[in-house]
Amino acid sequence: MFAMLQASTLVNLRRMWGNRQRYQVMLYEHEELEEEYAVWWPERTSEPESPRRLWILVPGGMSDGDSVAGYFDELLQSGVIDKANEDWCLFHNAGTGGAEWRKQTYAGLSDPAFLLDYLKRLGAYSRDEHTKHECPYREIVILGFSVGGMLTLATADKIFNAKVYHAKPEEALQKPTLLAGRAQSASLSKDGHCSVKDGQQQSSGERVSRRCTREVRPCRLRFVSVHSPDHLRNTFEAMTKWSWFARLDIPLALYFWAVNLRNRLIFKCPEGRLLPWPPTWSYIRHITEVAWAQNQVLKKQATGASACQGQLQMPFEHFEGDFSLQLRATLPAGEVLRIQNPEDPVVDRSTLDPNCLRKCDVWWFREGGHVMCFGASPKLACRLRKWVEHPPVVM
Repeated sequence: MFAMLQASTLVNLRRMWGNRQRYQVMLYEHEELEEEYAVWWPERTSEPESPRRLWILVPGGMSDGDSVAGYFDELLQSGVIDKANEDWCLFHNAGTGGAEWRKQTYAGLSDPAFLLDYLKRLGAYSRDEHTKHECPYREIVILGFSVGGMLTLATADKIFNAKVYHAKPEEALQKPTLLAGRAQSASLSKDGHCSVKDGQQQSSGERVSRRCTREVRPCRLRFVSVHSPDHLRNTFEAMTKWSWFARLDIPLALYFWAVNLRNRLIFKCPEGRLLPWPPTWSYIRHITEVAWAQNQVLKKQATGASACQGQLQMPFEHFEGDFSLQLRATLPAGEVLRIQNPEDPVVDRSTLDPNCLRKCDVWWFREGGHVMCFGASPKLACRLRKWVEHPPVVM
């Protein structure tokens, strides 16, 4: 825990001195669910001419890429990503990263629907059979932290274990990869909020246009999960057994409340408590149950039926599959990787599912507490870079 707090403090001191990454925010609408999700592209002094690799970074929980924890800053400083020659962006699920809820109030944290929608926009994914693997990049690496890592592995399972195929080259060419989104030129304030800059939308569009007109090449999808839980309820219930001074579910509940206050989810759920009391796992559970029930009400109302939220509300256990990792089969080594800390102060090793661990290549590293591992362990950063550049041969 001390190592994690120390690393976060150093990252935020660097930010105060002006050494911070700024981003442009792109908002997209899921073509079926009609809900927004956000993708942040970095503001850079120069663009690589023909990047062969794109990194899609997925933050933990519902946090933004500019999270106070600073794990993205550590990753970018570690050398894992070749920033001069590779592209990277930050993916934010529905209701986070500047996106707001529109027609729904609920999305499971392990539900890959929105990430798959973005991969489809990039031309790297399609549900149609007998199609080729084509996209503007030769390789896309999805790297998720904490709960974002759970989403990353769930997406890998959907692609590798559910007979999912990739897009036809002509389909990838017909749909511009990023122009389908709603562009906003934005920077980030110190509290992580997105602020739109007037008069810069054209330059943002030009930047995206350059990215969209690249030649379509064969693409490979790979996945890396860092310090991810397997079962959200088990993870939080383990925290409730700790002493009050060590109960991490308290700050996480307060952060959960702040995120849902900002995206206005709390105001869309009439039965939800406006204030986070008690500020523990019980509040997270309560709001999630209320949001799920309200979503069922909205679905019924969309069909013209009347519904009462109180009658539809169910306990968290009823839908906890949306907040846990369920792997259908073994994920291919060299394509999917898990990095776990056996002494993780947030994701206790006892809460991990042995069945999920058996179905994935796992590296165990003790340094860095929770998600702050790349700054704490240069050896890990170097090893991951070698894994990306020289994937192991699978016999």
